Amino acid sequence: MAKQSNRPKFSRQRLEGAASFFNRSLTEQADPGQTGKQVGETTPQSETLPATPGARTTEQTTARPVKRLKPLPAVHEATWWALPLGLMVFWSVQPIFFEKIWQHGYGWQSWPLICYALATAFAIGRLTQQRFQKSDWQLWGCAILSLLVIFNSDLRARFEIMALLLLFTVFLLLLPWANLQLQNVLGLLALALLVAFVIPIASYFLTYNYVAPSFIRQQWVLAAGAFFYLGPLLLPRRNGMDRLVTLIGYALLLVTLLLRAGLHVSTLVALLMATAALVLTYSRPLTYRIQPIVNAGCLACLAIFF
Repeated sequence: MAKQSNRPKFSRQRLEGAASFFNRSLTEQADPGQTGKQVGETTPQSETLPATPGARTTEQTTARPVKRLKPLPAVHEATWWALPLGLMVFWSVQPIFFEKIWQHGYGWQSWPLICYALATAFAIGRLTQQRFQKSDWQLWGCAILSLLVIFNSDLRARFEIMALLLLFTVFLLLLPWANLQLQNVLGLLALALLVAFVIPIASYFLTYNYVAPSFIRQQWVLAAGAFFYLGPLLLPRRNGMDRLVTLIGYALLLVTLLLRAGLHVSTLVALLMATAALVLTYSRPLTYRIQPIVNAGCLACLAIFF
């Protein structure tokens, strides 16, 4: 009797099922993202996420149009002589300069200082015409003239006076340089202190060979006035910071006037002039053309009253 074989018999259906399973495994390894999907199903290309509460859309985040300020007009043609005239009155009506130097026979010794003051005043007037943004040959001409006066007169014999005058001239030359960034609050503070102290201190020192503390205290009112009246000329952009600086200068002038003279007629007149200048500052660009002339007159009147 023949022995039967124990090997398993594979039918045709089993072989086809194994081949189908093998092909399906290869397909899943090639594209895992399609696992479990039937043929004919479509995969969505993009899904729209729900909007987050409080989130802004593209239309809402579009930048709003910036409100542009009107350009400031050029200053009045009379600025070149009106502002220097106001500065000369501001410097020359000091009681110590007028009474001691002119009435006591020291006029010839003060002529170099007067020439220096004229050159410096015209330099500041030219800077105001250029809005303290650039220098030209007229500014350099005034600076060279002031240096010639210093080094060709008796002013060079006093080192303290020569150092102050040189500092004033060099600062005016450096002020319009954009790289130094002096058109700010610190630059305005330095300009106000130099305008209020350099030439009056030089005149006092030439007379007495020293500077009294009482004279320094007297000059603080003029320093506050120079800070307030020169501020709109050095910082004419009319943005928030410039207007804040103008208000701070007005407050400083008010405090120094009340501490120096109290409630007096001259104090009230000075405050009225300062208020008028403040209104002109906030009325620009309509009033910018005449503002340097008005502020120079206010500086001169402040020196006369105080």
